[in-house]
Amino acid sequence: MGSAQSQEEQPDVVRIDRNEIPEEYKTVGVSSDVVKRVNAQTGGGSTEAEQLRAQLVREQEEKQRLRQEMARLSELQKRQQGYQAADDIEERKRIFEETVARVQEKFFAYHRENVCADNEKEIMECLKRNPNRVLKCAPLTTQYEKFFTSEYSVERMKWLYGCVVLLALGLLYFRPLLRHRKSDVVTVWTLSKSSASFDSYRYRNCSVSTCLRSQRCMLDYGKISVYIQPITRVVDDVGNVLSPVPSKEFHTIRKLLLHYSVSDPQQACIFFPGIDFLNLHRFPSIDVAHAVANMIDERFRNVLMFTLIGEWKHNHRHIMASPIIPLHLYRHRLDISLSPYFGNLPAPTTSASSTHNTLLVMLFNASSSFREVAAEAFGRSA
Repeated sequence: MGSAQSQEEQPDVVRIDRNEIPEEYKTVGVSSDVVKRVNAQTGGGSTEAEQLRAQLVREQEEKQRLRQEMARLSELQKRQQGYQAADDIEERKRIFEETVARVQEKFFAYHRENVCADNEKEIMECLKRNPNRVLKCAPLTTQYEKFFTSEYSVERMKWLYGCVVLLALGLLYFRPLLRHRKSDVVTVWTLSKSSASFDSYRYRNCSVSTCLRSQRCMLDYGKISVYIQPITRVVDDVGNVLSPVPSKEFHTIRKLLLHYSVSDPQQACIFFPGIDFLNLHRFPSIDVAHAVANMIDERFRNVLMFTLIGEWKHNHRHIMASPIIPLHLYRHRLDISLSPYFGNLPAPTTSASSTHNTLLVMLFNASSSFREVAAEAFGRSA
């Protein structure tokens, strides 16, 4: 009985379907006070939202304006730096061109006449009178050689001095352009024992038609193309470095060749290696230098290699440019003979055997017209 009283009574649920509602009760009316109160609340919230939205737009416009000003300042700063660098380069060029003009006017403007013409004519008349007795004209050649070595050497030293002045001025005014990075080694070759052995007589009779690919030089007749190989380091099987550290002179040559450089070695007329061969004595031995040069011959064609110090033992396929090419290694119309520099070495003593070669030395240093006349008198083989 008590439990029956403690139970909660369930409320009665009345369910009314919409179709059971009379038509007059379906429309609900709202008083004007309710409408005004709702409009007042909605209107106040809308004004605040508009204010926030307007403030956000102003901040975005200010941010965009500041960003444009920063970009404009950065552009002006870069442009000003570019103008300063361009002005500095133009000033250096102007000074360099003025100096070159003064040096050319002083050292290169004057062209001497051939004051040896009478002596040359006398020698040729003597040679024609004695076609099979050349030694009878030896006294005339001795006098000619003395005059040539005394007078012409002075003019040649003046010309050489002018070239040195131009080179020094170029290095002075364009030194920032000739700076190099010592850590730009990007290629490493390994010299194995198998690649160190090669035929030393293979390229002794090389010529332009047999050892070079001249079709690469026919792509553009107006400009020679050079591929400058990245700096290359050669090591042996155990990792010991065999190639010397590139010298400043080597980097200078590379800088001077940049004007003619191309990116594809297959399209280049000349290949300039990335190994410094200017001084062969910087290699562990001359044989190692030959082995490294042979690696280049196996990989590339039309290689131009400069050597100023040291003497090669035998030929390679590349073009050899050196002031000390042995006579038995020099290949006519392929190798390049540079001007030698003897320094303070004493002059060799005159021997009896030098009399036989006096005419050859004289013809080598004579004028072009005199050489042509001599060639007609003795034949092209002379």
